[in-house]
Amino acid sequence: MREYPATSNAFLTMKNVSQAQMLAQAVLDPKVNHLITNLAPAPHDIRWDNMSLTRQDRNIRIFMVTLFIGLMSVLLVYPVRYLASLLNTKSISKIWPSLGRAIKDHKWAKTLITGFLPTYLFTILNIVIPFFYVWISSRQGFLSHSDEELSSVSKNFFYIFVNLFLVFTTFGTASLVDTTKIASDLARSLRDLSLFYVDFIILQGLGIFPFKLLLLGNLLRFLTHSIFRCKTPRDYLKLYKPPVFNFGLQLPQPILIFIITLVYSVMSSKILTAGILYFIIGYFVSKYQLLYACVHPPHSTGKVWPLIFSRIILGLFLFQITMVGALALQNAVTCASFLAPLPLLTVYFWWSFEKQYIPLSMFIALRAIENNGNDDNSQDADVEQNGDFNNKTLDERRELNTRYEYPNLVNDLDGPMIALEGNDMLLVNQDGTTIRKRQTFDSQWDY
Repeated sequence: MREYPATSNAFLTMKNVSQAQMLAQAVLDPKVNHLITNLAPAPHDIRWDNMSLTRQDRNIRIFMVTLFIGLMSVLLVYPVRYLASLLNTKSISKIWPSLGRAIKDHKWAKTLITGFLPTYLFTILNIVIPFFYVWISSRQGFLSHSDEELSSVSKNFFYIFVNLFLVFTTFGTASLVDTTKIASDLARSLRDLSLFYVDFIILQGLGIFPFKLLLLGNLLRFLTHSIFRCKTPRDYLKLYKPPVFNFGLQLPQPILIFIITLVYSVMSSKILTAGILYFIIGYFVSKYQLLYACVHPPHSTGKVWPLIFSRIILGLFLFQITMVGALALQNAVTCASFLAPLPLLTVYFWWSFEKQYIPLSMFIALRAIENNGNDDNSQDADVEQNGDFNNKTLDERRELNTRYEYPNLVNDLDGPMIALEGNDMLLVNQDGTTIRKRQTFDSQWDY
């Protein structure tokens, strides 16, 4: 029998929840980086291909990916900067004088280049780059799909917020050389960019959401793969796997639009109206995708909400800074001085949230655990008899009686698939007999 070398990771299952929560927070070894304990993800959420990586290999991957993303963020400043210069004719005349003169002579060219072109280029960047960040997050060595998804949310939001909002706003019309005028320059820049953001939000809501509702990318993939790539019945079966609703692709952009709507809420009624319509349409599109069209296998136990909350607080901070600058531009010094302490209070509230509430979202408080004197094994055995099964969530039902076992070592190996008949697969056994099996996917992550 073949022997496999031991990995640097191990799973420990406890008799009850309180023991697992205490062990996950305990310091077990006085040596640095020895016997580090963490709460384990659900068995179906584990990236088994990364379990064999050593801590050193994983740290090297994290460092290289972080370094690459940092360099890429710096390099992307230049195309975003030139994209921002298309917003007004003065910037265009400095970079391309002949084009600037042509725009001044033709009104339709000015509308096309300064009105529509930046919005569409901005949207294309906003669509293409997040897919790359999701792919590179999958190469970072995370032990679970949920951690990988949370990392892609952070990466994509950092990209669209820094490169496509702060840099775009800064290089659009503002000059933030004098740090004493940051608030007023930011307010002036946002005021000048209001029409651009109206077009951007309307395009995202009325232009992009219908394609998301149709899942156009999956339809095109189904068409091209069925014609050019599918050669076996198993290839055709894979075409019918539902798409995964990835938070790394779906979540950062609505957060950015919420921040833009919040910042402009008292400055532009057009942006406020466009933002409301965006979220009304987005609610129905996302609800349809999650309920009827897509699947979402990751189970991050609510860790996405702290990410959302912290970024909303960031938007509130920018809103307060902008309001101070906007009032200062209107020579309302008294009103601006009354609002000046609000950003400091927001930063303090943010720090308090990170220090006091984040630990409660990472672990279950021991006083909140109801054990009732029974261990988990007895509860799981009698769960259907006492009627508790109907009270469990979908994730709890899915994780009931699951084990931390490598699927490829314990699952049955199906024979070759020779045909598809309706909802059944025709498989050939080792003895040459043909069996009929219901079409199923071996794992939720086969999606």
